[in-house]
Amino acid sequence: MSTLEAGTSEPSIEDELLLLSDERQRDFSTLTELVKKSCTAVFSQRLLFMTFKDASYSVADAFQRISKRDEAKKRTRNGDDFGASKRQKNSRMSLPAYVTTGSLWSPPIAEEAEYSDAYFGVASSAPPRLDSDRLGFLIKNEVGVPLSQSKASQRDDDDDDVMDVTYMSDLPERNEADCFNHLSSYCLKLREPKPEASAGTPTVEQTRSLQQMFTTLVAVTTDETLALTEAACAAYNAAEACNTNDFDRADELVLLQDIVMALPHADDLDRLRKVVRPTEDRIADLESTVQMTLSAHPSDCETNVAVLHAVCLAYATRMRAFVTAKEDLMRLHAAVYKDFTHLGERIAAKMATSATGVANADEMLQDKQAAEESAAAAVQALVEAARLKAEASGVTASAAVIRAQRSVFADEANTEAVAALAAQASAELDTGAALKLWRAARDFHAFYEAAKALLDHVESARLKTMDAAVTALATEAQSASRMGLEKLQGTLPVLCKELAHLETTLDQRAKHATRELHCQKVKLETHTRHLGNMVKLRRQEVLDMMAEFEEVVVLCSKGLATAANQQRALWAMLKDLVPKASLEALVRACRPQLAPLKSPLRHVFADFAHIPASPVAVRHNASPSLLQAPAAQAPPSSLQAPVAQAPPAPEVIIRPDAPTSPRSQDLVVPPPKFKVGDHVFAKFASGSGALYAPAQVIGVLPSRVYLLVFADGDQYSLDELFLFSPAEHDQIQVAASADAPARGGCALM
Repeated sequence: MSTLEAGTSEPSIEDELLLLSDERQRDFSTLTELVKKSCTAVFSQRLLFMTFKDASYSVADAFQRISKRDEAKKRTRNGDDFGASKRQKNSRMSLPAYVTTGSLWSPPIAEEAEYSDAYFGVASSAPPRLDSDRLGFLIKNEVGVPLSQSKASQRDDDDDDVMDVTYMSDLPERNEADCFNHLSSYCLKLREPKPEASAGTPTVEQTRSLQQMFTTLVAVTTDETLALTEAACAAYNAAEACNTNDFDRADELVLLQDIVMALPHADDLDRLRKVVRPTEDRIADLESTVQMTLSAHPSDCETNVAVLHAVCLAYATRMRAFVTAKEDLMRLHAAVYKDFTHLGERIAAKMATSATGVANADEMLQDKQAAEESAAAAVQALVEAARLKAEASGVTASAAVIRAQRSVFADEANTEAVAALAAQASAELDTGAALKLWRAARDFHAFYEAAKALLDHVESARLKTMDAAVTALATEAQSASRMGLEKLQGTLPVLCKELAHLETTLDQRAKHATRELHCQKVKLETHTRHLGNMVKLRRQEVLDMMAEFEEVVVLCSKGLATAANQQRALWAMLKDLVPKASLEALVRACRPQLAPLKSPLRHVFADFAHIPASPVAVRHNASPSLLQAPAAQAPPSSLQAPVAQAPPAPEVIIRPDAPTSPRSQDLVVPPPKFKVGDHVFAKFASGSGALYAPAQVIGVLPSRVYLLVFADGDQYSLDELFLFSPAEHDQIQVAASADAPARGGCALM
């Protein structure tokens, strides 16, 4: 390169630039501006031009090479020569950096010659090369080329942790700057001169350039994709060659970039990039835990209910997670549809404008051609008149034609002919300009038609991948739903059975705690009556025992309430997710285990009381025994039944058109008998008889248990069976005065 700079016979840089097309001259100016604003070293025009030429007239490649040289010079100036650190120094002598003697000679090295990175000793800590992102940033900010457009596929990070959903491993993302540079480079290569035999078709090297772009974008393409992209780029070159201000070459190339960026991704990014949880492995672990727990601790109802509820909830949660995943996938695809709609609207607006331009240019061209035809006819009329005049004077026909043409075209004294020729020349120029505009408008419209064809192809390919993603997710969701329903069909009845066992256990525990609490109260009364406030340690022991038993009652109530809330949430989820027929099948499978339940667990299943016991609905003219309400439960044998008649059970009204079953009314839960603020009488055992103490309801606890406050301030939790309204208490007193007093027992929760 130094010989080129030193030679005098080489053409100047200005002469070589004149040999380039206008497009390449503009590209070279762009490269010059980028180098001036981005590089610290000063490079000659000759070096920039030779680099631009070596890079096949690609601005991006040439700028990368110049940037590499600039970084190498910067490291050399800063003393970061990697090779210099390895050279051994002689402590006894010091020589200058360059020695020129007669015996030692080295060829001159051009300062601006290009060397490999190894020559400059580029270590791992050296500044990185200019990548495509930085190049796009520089082009955008220094030259004004807009490179950023909305991507068709992005990750949605909004609902992480809500459904316990995590994203799959990240995949390489597409870079808009790479796509823009590939398209720009390909369009420049199309303008290179080629043999006449292959002038209309891209060469193998040019086709390989497009294929490299598709590989960089990780796009799924076909031969039709390649052909349509080549046609669009050729139409872009034809439209850009018109060199009019109406065609924004950067914006139109960005339009092609946006279309190509919407191609389907090879890694199938149109499917949901999430892991639906709980996974099948997690559910398998829960099932294994259930089996181990039930076999190891069959009587531990609390633990059994917890593990059974966890696995049932996992089945339902997985089904709901697939519903949420489908919604997320629809949102992802809606964004893609929106991008395609936006691209279609952009191209449609440009096509409408170009179609109007073609129509206007065609109309203008016809007008100018008509004007030229009229001017030419006027000149021809003058020639014809001169010919006739010459023939009339006796000149032969051929000579008359020559004389007529000379008098019209060459006689400047003939003012009429000069004016007609001037009008014809002006009309010819107008026709040429109109023809150029018409061709430009036609090329613009052809480019937009090619872009529209490419967009239709890309959209069709993208829709196929999105449909395949929806189908795959639907298949997976259907499989998970079917498996979940099968597992729930066998697990839910076991859970309901354990719930009944849990309710019985907690009820017995609460009753025993209530009995012990009453005994401790009796001890406290006896202690106070005989010892007063003395023996405080014994008194405190009794108070501590009373507090513990009260806590047991509260914990039992909370345990039942918690179990009821969990079941209510589980069945509400199933009601929203499971089809009606499958939900009825689940209720029928659990119905035999629901009959022993009491409120609040019983109230959970009251919404499913209308579901028949069998898939076949009971006929309207069924036997009255099937429609009869179940008998009221008898009080425990250890408790004395109240003397007065218990209030009648609420009447169950069954519509004749509603499907019923022997177990339907078992799930109907009547409202509580008393409410907060009501005055009642509580029945307590007193020797051989019963004592009725007035109290007021201050709370309604689960399982028909009421929290009462008595006149002395004491609070008790009593079952509904041992509470009576004032009217019922009056009836009991009347009956007791006539009959022998009935023996009573301690009221239990």
